[in-house]
Amino acid sequence: MTKVHARRPAGDAAGTGEPVGGTVGEPAGAGGADSRTGESDSATIQTQSDSSAAAGSGSRESDSTTAIQTQSDSAANAGRSAPSETAHAPEGTQLALENQNNHETDSDNAKGTVFVLASASPARAATLRSAGIEPLIRVSNADEDAVLARFDNADSAEQATQKVVALAEAKAAAVVPLIGADELLSFAAQTGMAAPTEAIVVACDSMLEVDGALLGKPHSPEVAFERIRKLSGNDVTLHTGHTVVHLQISAADRTVKVSAERSGSCATTVHFTELDDDEIRAYIATGEPLEVAGSFTIDGLGGPFIAGVTGDPHSVVGISLPLVRQIAKEVGVFWPSLWNRK
Repeated sequence: MTKVHARRPAGDAAGTGEPVGGTVGEPAGAGGADSRTGESDSATIQTQSDSSAAAGSGSRESDSTTAIQTQSDSAANAGRSAPSETAHAPEGTQLALENQNNHETDSDNAKGTVFVLASASPARAATLRSAGIEPLIRVSNADEDAVLARFDNADSAEQATQKVVALAEAKAAAVVPLIGADELLSFAAQTGMAAPTEAIVVACDSMLEVDGALLGKPHSPEVAFERIRKLSGNDVTLHTGHTVVHLQISAADRTVKVSAERSGSCATTVHFTELDDDEIRAYIATGEPLEVAGSFTIDGLGGPFIAGVTGDPHSVVGISLPLVRQIAKEVGVFWPSLWNRK
């Protein structure tokens, strides 16, 4: 199940939470001051059309007919004017011209767009790299606890969607004011991209729903043990929120402007195998489940304890690629323009 939300007003709940259920989470910390104050009031929801694909298209139009002059042999027909014939270009030639124009339009659409990941999660970054995207990583310092405190019961699975979206929005709001044109242009040059005119900031957060409660990072071996016991042989739901902020880059005056922001969420069911107590203790002893939301990873040592998932497997690693693509498209981003890994 996937839901896409329009940007919330500046006064709504926002904050930072860490993906639950399958990613090496961002390092735990006290967080910063309520970063939602950094959210730009000028951010509006609008779909940006790619003007570059249309610009100059008239100059690429090619005349569909070719004038062919049939010349008679000058020796045999001295003094006579050769008749003039006009013929249409063969069908194959016309098709080639259309394909060339389409290819040029595709090239225009494939302009470089910088992907800014508002997360320190190695698993999220690795997922993006596998999908052909080298992200510019800027870690958010949003205060997760402050965001969840705005809800009546932070630990309840009620309003799970609203909570993960609020956390993702807060992460994005904390990072966007830190992004400058010089940094984006420099990063693009380092990764071999053409000078970009746009970027997106993507923030994510997940929470694991187990028996009516939402689980975050356990932090201690004792809490981790009890949580993993609940996961053993159980089917649980992972809620993942995503926020995408579209930025316009002006290379001329070295400025960045927020042009659109949208959020969305998805829910994925995770099916756990049976774990005995010795396996749980051995897993906890590695330290891996202590600082990840939900107390497990699917892409690490916890993978063998997961029988499968129903839904988007990427979301279990902390970032749903299909959902991010959908939201990015709504704010005017051509997904292939993000591919910057050779």
